[in-house]
Amino acid sequence: MTKYCSSSRDNDFSLRHAIFHLVKSGERAKAFALLNDFAWVRSAISVGDDEAQRRATIGNLIRDCVELGIYFAPESDTPRFLSKAVHALSYDPNELASQVLARLGHDSKDPLVRSLQTPDQPWLEPVRVALTHPRDPLLHVLAGHSDPVNCVAIEGDTIVTGSGYNAVRIWDATSGKEQHVLKGHLWRVNSVAIQGDTVVTGSGGGLSEDRTVRIWNTTSGEEQHVLDGHSCAVKSVAIEGDTVVSGSSDKTVRIWNATSGEEQHVLKGHTGPVLSVAIQGNTIVSGSGDKTVRVWNATSGEEQFELKGHSGAVSSVAIEGNMIVSGSQDRTVRIWNAASGEEQHVLKGPFGAVLSVAIDGDKVVIGSGGGFSEENTVRIWNATSGEEQYVVKGLSFTVLSVAIEGDSVVTGSTDKMVRIWNAMSGEEQHVVKGHSDAVSSVAIEGDTVVTGSQDRTVRIWDATSGKELHVLKGHSGSVRSVAIDGGTIVTGSQDRTVRIWDATSGKELHVLKGHSGSVRSVAIDGGTIVTGSQDRTVRIWDATSGKEQHVLEGHSFAVSSVAIESDTVVSGSSDKTVRIWNATSGEEKHVLKGHADSVSSVAIEGDTVVSKSNDGTTRYWNARTGEALDANEVEGSTALGTKTLVNIENGTHVKFA
Repeated sequence: MTKYCSSSRDNDFSLRHAIFHLVKSGERAKAFALLNDFAWVRSAISVGDDEAQRRATIGNLIRDCVELGIYFAPESDTPRFLSKAVHALSYDPNELASQVLARLGHDSKDPLVRSLQTPDQPWLEPVRVALTHPRDPLLHVLAGHSDPVNCVAIEGDTIVTGSGYNAVRIWDATSGKEQHVLKGHLWRVNSVAIQGDTVVTGSGGGLSEDRTVRIWNTTSGEEQHVLDGHSCAVKSVAIEGDTVVSGSSDKTVRIWNATSGEEQHVLKGHTGPVLSVAIQGNTIVSGSGDKTVRVWNATSGEEQFELKGHSGAVSSVAIEGNMIVSGSQDRTVRIWNAASGEEQHVLKGPFGAVLSVAIDGDKVVIGSGGGFSEENTVRIWNATSGEEQYVVKGLSFTVLSVAIEGDSVVTGSTDKMVRIWNAMSGEEQHVVKGHSDAVSSVAIEGDTVVTGSQDRTVRIWDATSGKELHVLKGHSGSVRSVAIDGGTIVTGSQDRTVRIWDATSGKELHVLKGHSGSVRSVAIDGGTIVTGSQDRTVRIWDATSGKEQHVLEGHSFAVSSVAIESDTVVSGSSDKTVRIWNATSGEEKHVLKGHADSVSSVAIEGDTVVSKSNDGTTRYWNARTGEALDANEVEGSTALGTKTLVNIENGTHVKFA
């Protein structure tokens, strides 16, 4: 292996591309041997004349591992290690030994640690394991900003970050590689927002003359518009459709056309800095240091309501449907009627200044300065009654997945535990141990619980006793999604495969290959399986034979959720659309547009489709016509309205809706 370890420039090409060519030629074992060899890794990450070039080299190696399907492979943790250490190693490759030992430990059996036993140069050995382990849920450390990162936004595979001073950066969420540095702002970037291929940024502070909103193209990194009008720092920006909203310390809210950059309205009324803005449809909400919330008409720019009640600055606002939620430094959250402006409830609890609020349906979740509460609990309130519904304890970890059937809620989390809760009381019933890494997906049917994990295994449990029944091994990457129907279990993985298992025996029945990206969602109904992938396609398979029947193309970004009932398939995507397909013919029947952000979840029952989005809204649709439905009408006429939904907010807590 020494031929790969020379640091001469003649070997730069082989060091950059060795893993790619070995895997493509079927030499996976040799590729893993290199990834587990300390000397080779040190040479590979040293390619480049400066920090930026070395960061690009490491980023390309990580992306190769992702695209080749070996990033989560059990044979080597090196790709995930590099993702977490890239910021340190690109600065100084000689830190490799210290980084390895600080993340894995001197006594680790990891082959990369074992290859350190015959060092050819000294290094500092950490006295304890103090850095993030390669298998920790943290995927990447994005290094590049030279000042504090003030704001972040994500859509699909694109991350946007804003920093003081003047830097906006666009990153690839898969590899962690920096794609663009957007230069134009002259001062601190306070807020960023992203929608499709459009990024909106707001800047300003101190004595800076830059008080602008800027619109950029995420693909090219080109600045499209500079929106000049505010006379003080821009504190918050939001975008929906063709409308950009900005709030500023100059006490105004401004509405802009995202395509032309034209200022459409200047909304005046606040007597203090505007700290937060939100938009839904034709309604804009703003929160201010003047302790008020104001509601505006996005078309006319007219103020509709001034909502008074807070005794401190309003730091966060949100809107969904007919409900507005505001959080304040006075340690309260207030719920208002968006149509009348009437205050409906004041929520008080053992939390500090409220920095963030979220609303979904009739449930409100509160985030305060010290986390979700000082007791490491999650407090969920009923927005209709104003009553605290649950204090779910034990969530000092990150919850990655939830599922519900009847009175049972199942959660999977980064502490490697599966927890079963009572949906009515919030009481924990079982904590089941077995997975050696984060549990990323759960499903439940009757007394059977199925879990998928980043440890690449699927486990079957008895919901009543909490007893582990089977461990299903076969995937070479993290298991992203699981589903169960009768005696059949379906799993989708980061390794780009779908696997079918017998729920009773745990036997693997079929391995379904076809997707060219991570499989993010699976569903099964009788003899038909549906899968959605990072490769932007939906695929339909025969559950009995494992044969692919249709490839459904149409989405322009990753497919995040799929559902099937009888002859109808529903898919939701990061492209903000929901699509309805005929399961027999593969024909696209409807493209449902309305969400302003990625669609995170879809479901179907009878003629009703329900979709949830990262824009905070839940929408109902007629599956036959594709028409949008009124939520109240749906809840009164279909079982979807009476079902309990469980979601994860910000990856850290469970929300019952």
